[in-house]
Amino acid sequence: MLEKLSDGTSLQDTSIQQQPAGQTAQYDTLELTSDQCQSTLDVSNGITMEVPRAWTIVSETFKSFDDHLQWSLNEADSLNLSFGDRLTFLKEEGQKWVEDKRQNDPEMFATWLKLHKDYIQRGEGHLVGLPSDFTMEDYNSYVKEPFSVLA
Repeated sequence: MLEKLSDGTSLQDTSIQQQPAGQTAQYDTLELTSDQCQSTLDVSNGITMEVPRAWTIVSETFKSFDDHLQWSLNEADSLNLSFGDRLTFLKEEGQKWVEDKRQNDPEMFATWLKLHKDYIQRGEGHLVGLPSDFTMEDYNSYVKEPFSVLA
């Protein structure tokens, strides 16, 4: 499966390749066309490289949230909301995005949690679209970190 990121850039999911039972691919293939390499790296040949799957998921998470935020801002503009109603609308839309990821994209949801772990630790998960009672216990039920990271 090849996902087009922008003109001439594609990301190939290597998880469809043969993997040992119970394991998933840890790398994706990033391909840059010769035009992109010329304009960004001043190199005339195209480049294909392996990138950690975690990087891909972080990138996809940011892109998904940004797309949803842009839609939410446009929608708030079209509704001609007051300042207070606009803030409430944006907060609720952010919560809907987070809930959608929780239900439909566990990898992206876990990545969102990792990116906002500090908020959760301070009891401020509601600032990043999580329920106000979301705790580190909840975090640990979704994010499976090595023991050394938990300290």
